Amino acid sequence: MDDMEKNNQTLRVTFQVKADEVQSALNNMDKLQGQSKKQTAVFSMIMILAALDFYHFLTTKNGFAFILTLLFLVMGVMYRKKSMVANRRLAEAFESDPEQVVDAQFTQLQLSERTISYNDIVVMYEFRESFGLRYMGNHYFVIPKRVFSEDQLSEFVELMKAQLKEKYDDRSDKM
Repeated sequence: MDDMEKNNQTLRVTFQVKADEVQSALNNMDKLQGQSKKQTAVFSMIMILAALDFYHFLTTKNGFAFILTLLFLVMGVMYRKKSMVANRRLAEAFESDPEQVVDAQFTQLQLSERTISYNDIVVMYEFRESFGLRYMGNHYFVIPKRVFSEDQLSEFVELMKAQLKEKYDDRSDKM
């Protein structure tokens, strides 16, 4: 870090990500930010309504109650798929880009074509296999750890911890 400060050097890596790497990090970030709880709660409510309508059908043999049961089941399945598709599409978009770039400088972070001030970073999670970065509201970037050498990885972590302070969240022992 001191060498980086003195020489104003940058730590630059270029890489291509795999959709599975990105989706795994995005799913972990959703869990940590409470998104999966919301999706689970909505799905659970839909399934409870389906169960209640099915009970109503069993006790009354009302065809309308059976149709409502089927509609709620279809809605629940579609909702579950929709919530998973968003992360998958984002992961595929990352994978389709032939080259991702991370240029970590002492004053800013270059993510492909976008220059980000450390102040614009909402949170950076460190996971076992990657880093998940949320910046400028709802923009996401995933950096697999495999793209760094051991020295680069420790230098990158040290710089991010120094620049982000409480915004750096190490979850590598859990996720």
